[in-house]
Amino acid sequence: MAEIEQEWVDINLSPLMEFMGDESVWMAVVPGVKVEGAHGRASSRGKPKTPYPLAVFSGAHWNSRKGGESVFFDPYDHYQIPGTNQFCQTFAMMYLVDSLPLPLPDGLEKHYEYAVYALEFIKSVIINLDATTEAFNVTPSITRKTLLKKVNECLNYPNITVNAIELP
Repeated sequence: MAEIEQEWVDINLSPLMEFMGDESVWMAVVPGVKVEGAHGRASSRGKPKTPYPLAVFSGAHWNSRKGGESVFFDPYDHYQIPGTNQFCQTFAMMYLVDSLPLPLPDGLEKHYEYAVYALEFIKSVIINLDATTEAFNVTPSITRKTLLKKVNECLNYPNITVNAIELP
């Protein structure tokens, strides 16, 4: 069963995660954002305040900070199961554009609801993003139509996006 779930994740969820972590998507969705680590890795530690929004990819996890703030938003603090790899880039982006859902009471079940919020946000990005955005033109298999098919599959089975991840 684990192999079947992993194949489903590889086909449906992984391309969405990759798409949402693409620097061109960040630049198109978040006005004025500076992205660090998108092509490697960076650290959010010790970064001085900036007048612009900042997104930082460590090589495994995304954090973000609005312009003028000194503390980074970390999806692990509430929205994503710590140590997992699925929607951190999405939650970090949602934070910058004020689209995070209101916090739910603690408990594993909240992550199922957050997964739906993240997937709906991803779908809106795919639909509303300009077709000339670089992310749509890097790989022939990454088209709006293909991504919409994948996000709709994930929305049909959102619990798999949480259940198929390995807990730390």
